[in-house]
Amino acid sequence: MTYPTARTVQDFTRHLADVRSRVAAAAERAGRAASEVRLLPVSKTVPEDRVRLAVQAGCHELGENKVQEAARKHRELADLDVSWSIIGHLQRNKARDVAAFATEFQALDSRRIAPDTARVRECFRLLRTLRDRARQTDPDLIGPGELSMGMSGDYEAAVEEGATVVRVGQTVFGQRATPDSYYWPPTSSRV
Repeated sequence: MTYPTARTVQDFTRHLADVRSRVAAAAERAGRAASEVRLLPVSKTVPEDRVRLAVQAGCHELGENKVQEAARKHRELADLDVSWSIIGHLQRNKARDVAAFATEFQALDSRRIAPDTARVRECFRLLRTLRDRARQTDPDLIGPGELSMGMSGDYEAAVEEGATVVRVGQTVFGQRATPDSYYWPPTSSRV
């Protein structure tokens, strides 16, 4: 799937409205309220000037998966009202850097599990089940129990399966020139 590039505040406003509409429809199909799902636009590889436009359009929470890029954007966009989330793989030696500026950390460590929609949907269900069990046995352990699941290619399925946060980048910002393989650790035997 290709995603049109947002280059103006109006483009971002339109893309965000489309994503929110699709989230609302997916939530309705699942018998949920759209207000239960938080949108986390992912600005990886997007230059700061376009991120500023996205913030003007209403993006005040942004996700990044490269610590160096996130830290740079945090510094260069410090005049804006933005909360940063780090998503994806995190090396242990970068954890202190992330804690200095990020509001949250969300992880997915295996690329193999991220393109297959049927398999991903099963994982979404499993995560929801595990969260629900944890709420029953030790609710203080998981806090609000958010489920951050779904990306541009599968966020509707994630909402249908219980996501409370969806991470979308290309759907909001447009197609990335950098291939996904740049952002994922080499394939390992772990799942």
